[in-house]
Amino acid sequence: MKHSFILSLLLLASIYSTAQTGQININRIEQMPNLPSDFLVRNWHKVALDYDQFVFDTTRQGQYLPFSRLGMLGQFNYPDNRPIFLDTYVGSSWHHQQAEAINLMPAVIGASLVGIDKSNQNGMNYVAALKDFFNLKNGQNVYLNNYFASSGSDWWYDLMPNVYFYQLKWLYPDEAPEFEYQYSEVAERWLGCVYALGGNTKPWQIPNMNYRAFNLITGKPLSSGVPEPEASGAIAWLLLQAYFTTHQEEFRQGAELAMEFLDGLTSNPSYELQLSYGVTAAAAMNAIVGTNYNLTKMLSWCFDRGNLRGWGANVGKWGEVEVNGLIGEVNENEGYAFVMNGFQQAGALTPLAKYDKRYARALGKWLANLASSSRYFYWNALPSDYQDSYSWASQYDTSACIPYEALKSTWQGKSPFARGDAIAGGWAATNLSLYSGSSVGYLGAMIKRTSVDQILAFDLNQTDFLVKDSIPAFLLYNPNDSNLTCSFDLPSGNWKVYESLTETFFPEVISGSFTLNIPADEACLIRLYPASETCTIEGNHLVCNGKIIDYQYHYNFSKKLRIKALESEPNPVEKNASFRVWVKADQIPEGVVPVYFWNFNGTQITTLVDSTHLKTPSQTGLYVLTLKVQAGDQWAEDSLRIEVVDWIPKPPLIDSISVSKFYCNPLEKITLEIWADTTGSGPYNFSWTSSAGQISFSNNIAEFVAPSAEQIVSITGKITNSLGLSSTKSIEILVRDTLHHSAQPLIWYPFDTSDSNAVTNKFHATSIGTIKAPDARNIENKAKRFISNSDLIYTENEPELDFSYPLTLSCWIYPEKIYQEHYIISHGSWQERFKLSLLSDHHLRLTVNTTSGIFDLDSKNPIPLEQYTHVTGIYTGFSLEIYINGKLDNFMSCSGNLNPTSHPLTLGRMNEIETKYSFWGRIDEFKLWNDALSLSEVKNLPFIWFSLADGQKLHVYPTLLRKGESIKISGIEAGSEVKLYSVFGQVVGINLQINPGETSNVRFPAYIRTGMYLLRCNQPSKGTEVVKIVIY
Repeated sequence: MKHSFILSLLLLASIYSTAQTGQININRIEQMPNLPSDFLVRNWHKVALDYDQFVFDTTRQGQYLPFSRLGMLGQFNYPDNRPIFLDTYVGSSWHHQQAEAINLMPAVIGASLVGIDKSNQNGMNYVAALKDFFNLKNGQNVYLNNYFASSGSDWWYDLMPNVYFYQLKWLYPDEAPEFEYQYSEVAERWLGCVYALGGNTKPWQIPNMNYRAFNLITGKPLSSGVPEPEASGAIAWLLLQAYFTTHQEEFRQGAELAMEFLDGLTSNPSYELQLSYGVTAAAAMNAIVGTNYNLTKMLSWCFDRGNLRGWGANVGKWGEVEVNGLIGEVNENEGYAFVMNGFQQAGALTPLAKYDKRYARALGKWLANLASSSRYFYWNALPSDYQDSYSWASQYDTSACIPYEALKSTWQGKSPFARGDAIAGGWAATNLSLYSGSSVGYLGAMIKRTSVDQILAFDLNQTDFLVKDSIPAFLLYNPNDSNLTCSFDLPSGNWKVYESLTETFFPEVISGSFTLNIPADEACLIRLYPASETCTIEGNHLVCNGKIIDYQYHYNFSKKLRIKALESEPNPVEKNASFRVWVKADQIPEGVVPVYFWNFNGTQITTLVDSTHLKTPSQTGLYVLTLKVQAGDQWAEDSLRIEVVDWIPKPPLIDSISVSKFYCNPLEKITLEIWADTTGSGPYNFSWTSSAGQISFSNNIAEFVAPSAEQIVSITGKITNSLGLSSTKSIEILVRDTLHHSAQPLIWYPFDTSDSNAVTNKFHATSIGTIKAPDARNIENKAKRFISNSDLIYTENEPELDFSYPLTLSCWIYPEKIYQEHYIISHGSWQERFKLSLLSDHHLRLTVNTTSGIFDLDSKNPIPLEQYTHVTGIYTGFSLEIYINGKLDNFMSCSGNLNPTSHPLTLGRMNEIETKYSFWGRIDEFKLWNDALSLSEVKNLPFIWFSLADGQKLHVYPTLLRKGESIKISGIEAGSEVKLYSVFGQVVGINLQINPGETSNVRFPAYIRTGMYLLRCNQPSKGTEVVKIVIY
C-alpha cells in the first residue's frame, strides 16, 4: 500500500509540472526570496513552552524576577476573582503593577495553542482570571487593555482585547460562568458602534469608520490623532464570529456593514494588526456568506507600506541578516520591525488559505520567510553588541524565549540592532518585551516540521477562530529551485487525502505519516478526511460529512443573487396602521435592474425600488411578509414575521434627574429629583440606588449623603408603571473636599519678564518663536503669543516631573484660530502621559495615559475665540476634572498612575518634534502641581497674578526669607486693609500689625509652610497692590 501511494504522488508531480493553476501573487511577498540565504527555523513550539514556563513562574529569583503575581481577591470587576499582574517589559518601571490584556491574554491563548491547559496549571485557572479585563464596574462592558480602563482613545487597545477574548472563549467555552454574558455583550456593544457611526439596515447604509477610536460611553468617535480605519476589519471579525456562533442575523449584517466600509477604501488603511483579522474575515464571508470583497487589494494592504503609519512587511537584508516578512515600520532608509506584529499577523492570516485557496502559495512563502527571520528578535541570534540588553538576557533567559520588542535596521552604526522603545521611553530598564513574546504560541502552534528542513507544514486550523474545522488542513510551500519529496506526521486516525490546489483525490487510506512531492516554488494544500467518508458537491463547496474541505471546488468563485437585509419599521405594529419595509439585495449583475415582489396578507406589490409602505390588517396576529427579488435570470427570496397588535404599551421615560449640585464634600447632603412623563399607565413606582454613600427617597425625590472618602458616585433613578415597564437614568456626583489646602505649585510661569519658574530655581522654560502679548488684564507684554507651527515653550523633563498623581494644571488661553485639534499643554501627549488640547468644535479635551488605560474628558462648554478663558485640568487618581473660569465644567471616573515620558513638558505643541497640532493664540500664567487643588482653590485661580499693575507703590523688603524672619512694609496710608494670602487665595492667619505712614515689621512664625505667598494691600487712594513673598 505504501509503495502504490508513492506512485500516486509521482503522478501528482507530473500534474504539477505543467504549472500551478489559479494562484494570485501578492506583490510585496514576491519581492521576498523563496529561500532566504540564512534560512533557519527555530523550534517555535518549544520557544512557546519555554516562554510560558518562564513568565508565569512566580518562584523565579533574580534581577527583575519574577514577572507575574496575583492581585487581591475582588480587586477589580468580580468579587470572586484574583487578577493576574504581568510585567510588560523585563525591568518594568511598574514591576508587579502592570496588567495589560494585549500581554496576558495572548500569553494564555498562545500557551493553550501549543498544548498547555491554562485552566488548570499548577492549581491556577489563568483562563477564568482573565474575565477581569471585562470592564464591568465602570460600565464599559467590553474587554479593554486594563482592568479599569476607558474606551475612546485608541481602537487598537479597545478592540484587540475583545478579539483575544473571543479566541479564549473559543478554546475554553465554559471556563467561567461570566463568559456567556460577556460574549453577547461584546458583540452587542461593537454592533452598536457600527450603527452609531452611521451604519443602518433601514435602509442599508455603510458607516463611516475613519476615526481613531470610539467611546462606548459617550457614543462619540475620536477624530483627532492618526485614524485607524482598519478597525472596521477587527469589528467585522468579532461580529462574524458572533454570527457563526449564535446564528443571529444582526451580527452578520453588522459584520457586512463594517466590512463594506473597509472594502470601499481606496488607500491602504493599515495601522497595526487589526487589518489582518479583517482580511481573513472577508475571505470567510466570501466563502460562506456569499459576499464578494476584493481580497487581493486587502491582502496586499497587509504587506504594502501604508501611509497612515508607514507599516508593512520588510524585505531584503539589514547588514548580513535576512529580514523578509517581518512586520513593522517600512521606510526608504531604515526599518523598524516588531516581533509581536509578525506573530499575530501569521495567526490571523494563515487560515485565509482555506477560505480562498488562490492565495495559498503567497501565504506559504511569506510564512516561511517570517518563521526564519523572527529568530533575530532573540538574544541568541545576534552578536552581544548588536543588542541593548544582552547582559540580563544571557544570564537569566538561558532558553532565549523572551524577545526584544523590535529590530532596528541600523542603530549606532550596527545593522541590524535588537532594541525597542521601553528604555528610551523610561518604561523599563530593558527592551526585552513580554507583551511581544506572549504571542509566540500562535506561530509555534501552526508549524509542523517535515523531513525536509526548508519545507514547513502550516496547520491552517490552529489559529482559525471563525469556523470549527475537524478536517485537518495543511499548507506546504517548497522554496527550493527543484522538486522535493517530503513527509510529515499526521494526526492519529485513518485518513484519505484531498489536495485542494490541483483538486486531486487520493484513494489510498493512510495513517502515521504522509509523503508527497512538491514542485519548485509551489505550494500544496492538503485536506485529510476520515477514510470512511465520501465527498459531495454543494454549490461551490466540496463537502465531507457536513464539513467543507474546499470552498471553491472547480475554482468556482461565482456569486449568486442574495438578500442581505429585509427589515420593517415598526415591528410589532398596531392594527390598521402603515409600516415601512426595506430590502437590500447583493450580487446583482452589472447593468441589471432588479424587480421586487412584496407579498403581505394576500396583497402583492411589485416595485423597482427597494422600499415600500404596507398596511396591517384589522385583526391581530402573526403575519408573514414574503419578498422575492428578480435580477435577470436569478431569483432570491426571504421572509419576515410581522406581529400585529391592538396597541403597543410604552415604558415611562425619564426626561432628566435634577440635582442640587453635582459636587459636594464628603458626608454632605444633596437633593435629587426625577422628572418624567407620567401621562401613561400609572400609578408609578420610583426607586433610587447609589454606588456609595447613603440614599433615602420618597417617590421621585431623594436625599443623598456622600461617603466619607473622596470618589465619584453613580446614582440611578428608576420609574416603573403599572404594566411593569420601566426606565432608568443615572448621574454622577463628584465627592471632593472643596476646602482642602494644597501644596505650592511645582511650576509657575507668569511670563511677565522671563520664562523662569517663579516658585523655585528649577524647571525653567525655554521659548522658541513666541512673542509678547497683553494678558487677561490687558496689561501689555505679560503673556506669550504663538503665531506659527514652529512656536514652542518647553521645559526639559526631569524625574520630579514624572510623578504618578495627582496632577493639576492651569493657565489662561486666548485662541485665535481653531480648525483642528490644538495642543495647549502636553507632557508626552496622550500616547505617553497627559495633554490638554482644544478640539475643532472649540471644546477642551483633557487626556491622561495611566497604568489603567487612556482616558479623555471633554468640556461641556466651548471655548470662545479671541477672548481670554481661564482653564484648569485635574487628575486626582480617581477622577478627571475640567474647570472653566474657576467653575467645574465636567468630570469622569478614571484610575491608575500617570505613565512616564522622556519628552519635555511643552506649551503650544504636542511635543518638541511634532508641529501638526500647534496652538495659535496666547497662553499666560501657566501653573502645574503634583497635587489636586480643591474646588475653592480652583475658583480663586483666575484672580491670582504674579505681577503688580503699573503705578503700584507698596514697598516690601525682603521678599525672600526663612521661617521666623521678618519683612519690612512701608508706604501704607491710613484706612488700608492688609492681608496675606496663599497662592490659592486663602487668607493666612498671621499677625499683621501695620502702622500707617511708618515702616512696620511683620514676622513670619516658624510654623508657617514654606512656599509662595501674596501680600495684598487695599489702600483708599492707591487701590489694590500685591507683592509676592517666598518663604523657604
